[in-house]
Amino acid sequence: MSEDLSKQIATQVEYYFSDVNLKRDSFFQKEMEKDDGFISVEVLLKCNKLKKLTQDSEVLVSSLAGSELIISDDKKKVKRKTAPPALDDDVAKRSKREPRGNKGGDVDGEALKKAIAEKAQKACKDRSVFKLTGLPKGLGWTEIKDAVKGAAELPGKIFIEHEQGATEAHVSCFVDEGTAEKLEAAADKGMSINETKFTMTKIEDEAALQEYWVAQFTKNPPKELERELKKAKNKRGKDDNPNKKRRAQSGPVTIAGAVYTSKDEAKGVCSCCAGLPPEREREEEEPEGHRCGHQPGLPHDTLLLRSAGRWHQGGFLVH
Repeated sequence: MSEDLSKQIATQVEYYFSDVNLKRDSFFQKEMEKDDGFISVEVLLKCNKLKKLTQDSEVLVSSLAGSELIISDDKKKVKRKTAPPALDDDVAKRSKREPRGNKGGDVDGEALKKAIAEKAQKACKDRSVFKLTGLPKGLGWTEIKDAVKGAAELPGKIFIEHEQGATEAHVSCFVDEGTAEKLEAAADKGMSINETKFTMTKIEDEAALQEYWVAQFTKNPPKELERELKKAKNKRGKDDNPNKKRRAQSGPVTIAGAVYTSKDEAKGVCSCCAGLPPEREREEEEPEGHRCGHQPGLPHDTLLLRSAGRWHQGGFLVH
């Protein structure tokens, strides 16, 4: 590693921990709150600008050798010597707001756990998982992927789960693509990377598979799960909201001289008129007419209804 690259890496990491950045970076502040001011090297390596410089945890840590930042004893975490500054007021307000589109609150923890368990069960049926051990230190996931695909001569997709620099990893694939059989055949022949042999074993135990997928989906919850759960929670929130606006019951309604307590009562009483054809006329002599006020001899299609001071002709429904 060149001295220039090492300096660039140190400068970038020091910026992340600077007052200038931390006053505007709510994500880093939350990460620091979790572990006594430390931020894991794994999290730092996910930052886009740093990722362009290196993806190797050992390179990152060695670049900070002359820095004032503190490295944990296991060399997996970094912190600054002093407490972080307070967030700027506008940033603090934004970080406290509920996420847009989630007015019903955060995704319910128990509901998410249940959904993850169900998705994990499906993944156990749909995918095969292989555990890799004995990998050389310092590898990136792309190197592992290329080595596995090359050894098994795979045209299809495989998925790699690996922490930067770790000597273990997992490979998964869909069972209906025939990839699992090729991986098993390649594992039987023996596999190596950078002239270092490693082993690849298929996970057969159902409990171990379930545990693996639950851990994966808990670490990175599928977006579709969160969206569905948020929708469900928002709907429940609206249904349970005591302040939800409901259609107010109307006041007294006068129809053809008859007074009703509400529109609903008037509509119920006037059903005698609503069910008759427009051209039919009332022939019976009823001095007081129908209960709704429809007078004998008056065609139903010209029935006049008055509601809240307005007249409506040619219909039954009261607004």
